[in-house]
Amino acid sequence: MNCKILNSAAEIFEAFNACKNPGEEIDLFECLATHPEAPIVAFVEILQKIKLEPILALTLQAFGKITDADVKLRLKQSDDLLIMLSEQARSGSTDLIRWAAATTIDKLGFDLTVVSQHLSEEPGSIAQKIMQFKIKRFADQNLIESHDYDEFLRFWIYGYWYKLKELTLDYEFWTLKKEWESKKERGWQDSHDSQKIQRLNKFSVCWEVMNALSLRGLNQVNLALKKAEDCGEKASDIDENEVFEGIAQVLSTYQLTEFSSDSDLQVLMETQFHCLESNNKTTRLLAARKILTLENTCLDKIRDEQLQIFHSTEALMEIETYNITRKTTYKKLEILSENIDFLEKQLKRNKVLGELSQMKLLVLDEMSKRKSQFAAAKLSCENFRKSIHVEIDKCLKKIQSISTEIYEKVFDEVQLGQLPDISVDHEHGLILFEDYKNLLAEKLSIASSVHKQVLTFYSQLEKCQNHHETIQNNLTLIKSINYRVYGYLALKDDLIEIQLPSRITYQNYTQLSLLEQYSTYLKNKLNQLRDEVVCRYERIIPSQLSPLDTEIKKAKIKMEAAKNIADKINNFSKILCLYLISLLLLPWTLTMMVPVGLLIGIVKIFFGEAGENLTRILGLIAAPGMLIYLGIEKIIYKLIQQYEKRLEYQRILRYEKLESLKDEERQILNLLSI
Repeated sequence: MNCKILNSAAEIFEAFNACKNPGEEIDLFECLATHPEAPIVAFVEILQKIKLEPILALTLQAFGKITDADVKLRLKQSDDLLIMLSEQARSGSTDLIRWAAATTIDKLGFDLTVVSQHLSEEPGSIAQKIMQFKIKRFADQNLIESHDYDEFLRFWIYGYWYKLKELTLDYEFWTLKKEWESKKERGWQDSHDSQKIQRLNKFSVCWEVMNALSLRGLNQVNLALKKAEDCGEKASDIDENEVFEGIAQVLSTYQLTEFSSDSDLQVLMETQFHCLESNNKTTRLLAARKILTLENTCLDKIRDEQLQIFHSTEALMEIETYNITRKTTYKKLEILSENIDFLEKQLKRNKVLGELSQMKLLVLDEMSKRKSQFAAAKLSCENFRKSIHVEIDKCLKKIQSISTEIYEKVFDEVQLGQLPDISVDHEHGLILFEDYKNLLAEKLSIASSVHKQVLTFYSQLEKCQNHHETIQNNLTLIKSINYRVYGYLALKDDLIEIQLPSRITYQNYTQLSLLEQYSTYLKNKLNQLRDEVVCRYERIIPSQLSPLDTEIKKAKIKMEAAKNIADKINNFSKILCLYLISLLLLPWTLTMMVPVGLLIGIVKIFFGEAGENLTRILGLIAAPGMLIYLGIEKIIYKLIQQYEKRLEYQRILRYEKLESLKDEERQILNLLSI
């Protein structure tokens, strides 16, 4: 803004009317006040003639912003100026004018003694009371709807709006903005929460003030944020105020689509760049997203001039939006770590650096875990490879000891490749290690399978050979046990001449089926022979036992004849014999009957049943015929006993013969088993 030619009140008023917003109006008067040839006369003329609140308030404040020391000294000594300022401070038409006049008196440094001649109250006290009154108005739930709300806004727009930063220090911008947007249409007159009312009123005023100040407001926020960046850890909370920073970011985003000059673009982009270091993550993300998505030729020029800042923006955007998970590659973690290192050199504000530091700890911790996992997976592969190599080597040595030809065929197939030549940053490192272990397991499976097949084959072959040899030996034993049976078997089957399959060797596992068929064939043939042996002995045993059965029958006949004789003697012959003998010995019997009878009676009287045997003896003495009968009976029973013994002997011979034949049969059957 060119203000060198504005030397009259009319020119200043014309320039004031040409301003697009209060921000430009404030810039106009600051430019005039800080000019080496400040238009003091024009300012005095405005005080005397202009009653319009904004231009009058800005003119009053302009006196306090003059930077030329000589001019400032003359003003301090001007009684006329003090009278005009005191008049406005005491009875100005609005609070803004009274506040502006009072603060200007303080800034110019008028002698308090002289000031007291015009004011009954210190100018600082006047300004402070006005400020406190304005602050209290924030508690009014009808503030926005009040008739003097526009005047209230002008006070903060043209007055000490910096005070609003102090009043909104602890507010979180995006949460408050969302709440404000949801309520601003219908207002918050129905709310009974005084704290909420104050928050919403303050936010609404801050929003209106920043909108009114436009680029000037953004510039002021940029200066505060730049100061915070330069101060680092010592930055003040006021300079880092989230509410004004957030409003600046939003307004800058809106205006970037319709800026009118490169200088405007520069201010708007500086706001976005400063917001990259905001203490609020949402503000950072929105600023980064806006910077990276804008497309404009002027923006391209800035991008070329500040390429490093754009790299920082890209890095910050990625870090802020990235969520580290197990799927995050190690290479990505390295990039994140490098970006954080880069940002730590570029960014200056304390909180964002702290959050970056926390993010870096997470990244480094995850990288450490990945390194440990990679090292463990690699070591596991190495150990697994060693163990697999040992197992395969055992299999190969066993195969080689059995068949060199098979060993040479399988050797190349089971050779172990080297571990994957990869590093921890390989995207699929752990998967490759697992695949390698699976490949090792497959190699071992091949070696083990061939090893098992070879052992099974040659074990089966050896078993078949042993069976064949055993059968031949057993047939020889059968010949020694019972040549006739052997001859019978030889006639029945050609097993005796059977040979092992010639030139059978291991080519593949199917060869085993030949041996299994041969083994099955042997078993079937032997089962047939066993059946033949059983049938043969079913015929042999009866023929071998037939002579003995004949002898047993003869013995039984003789014994039965003797028993019949005994029975006849017992029945008729015994009576006849006794009768004849009794006739011959009758005289003796009669002579001995009386005395013997007396003795028998005496014995029975004295001995009872105990004298039974004695009475029999006395009876025999009285009857000699009975003695002769007993002798004949004894001879016959001896003859019967002889026949019984002979029969038992024949039975024993038959049993022994039968057991002998059965034992033969069992031996032969056992010899025909494998």
